[in-house]
Amino acid sequence: MVRIMEGDRPDLADIKGDAEGLAELTGLMKRCWDPNPEQRPRALECTTKTEQLFKMHKHAIHDAVHEVLKKLDQKEGKGMAAGEQVQRDQIAEAPAIRGENPQRNDPAEDTVPAEDTVPVEDTVPAEDTVPAEDTVPAEDTVPIEDTVPAEDTVPIEDRVPAEDRVPVEDTVPVEDTVPVEDTVPAEDTVPVEDTVPVEDTVPVEDTVPAEDTVPAEDRVPVEDRHPAEHRVPAEDRVPAEDRVPAEDRVPAEDRVPAEDRVPAEDRVPAEKKLLQVRTQFVIRVSDPVLNQLLDNLLEHRVITDEEMQSARTRGRADKARDVIDTVRRKGSAASSVLISALREVDPVLSRELTLISPNCGEL
Repeated sequence: MVRIMEGDRPDLADIKGDAEGLAELTGLMKRCWDPNPEQRPRALECTTKTEQLFKMHKHAIHDAVHEVLKKLDQKEGKGMAAGEQVQRDQIAEAPAIRGENPQRNDPAEDTVPAEDTVPVEDTVPAEDTVPAEDTVPAEDTVPIEDTVPAEDTVPIEDRVPAEDRVPVEDTVPVEDTVPVEDTVPAEDTVPVEDTVPVEDTVPVEDTVPAEDTVPAEDRVPVEDRHPAEHRVPAEDRVPAEDRVPAEDRVPAEDRVPAEDRVPAEDRVPAEKKLLQVRTQFVIRVSDPVLNQLLDNLLEHRVITDEEMQSARTRGRADKARDVIDTVRRKGSAASSVLISALREVDPVLSRELTLISPNCGEL
């Protein structure tokens, strides 16, 4: 200790050779002996450089270990007892030869028993070891406690070939995957042969939003739906904004059976029907009925306030002519409103004018 304090250091003259990195290692040792603590290298620098040197000579170290194990195996073949005796004699004589205290030798129980050493035939040949530059740095290896137990790994024969795996950049991020408890059980999934081909699926932007779909409990049962071949083509359907509100439709039980309806080709347009019954309408309609018809026509915006006031100032017959002629000139829709109003206000006159069939069906 006193000699060290006086600046005495071990002699490095015996360290010879031209091994790569030897000069750097001896230089590092000398810096560690610097009497000024501030000039000594940090622990991180020492660790980094020694690891670099170890990686440079790792291959040669494996070869050296292989040779040592081979010689030990040869000695073991000549006789374990003789070998152990020689080893014990060498251990006992070594302290005396070096002039050291025998108490400082490692006890025999700390040495590796011959039966626990790796047999030479089980060691990895030097040419099969992984080059130092290809090994995974210690800080990048998976901790033992985080590795998958051998019994839980997928057998090699069941693994997906590398060329068939999904590229990492195409995989779904963990935070976007469906939790296992929310996935569909395998026995409930649709077989591949029954799934819809990708090219036949509806684009996402064309699908109906979830909030606009019909609740399952309100949907028409499959057995009650019309066959596809009996449905009205989309291009022939009445636009939603032009359909009659459900509350205004005639109940199914009050509708004229299809077999009793007048064929479309035999129906008379409403304005022509009014022209056919014009004379009888003028003769038979009463003044109170005419006033109710005017109110109804105004309510349905078939006539204007001026037209209604003008008609009210006339006598009954002229009022009747004014009403039927004004409406008839406005077209089929206006004429249908007048016919419907007359059927409601005076059903008897409607039947007499054949605007209602005997079974209450409109002609």
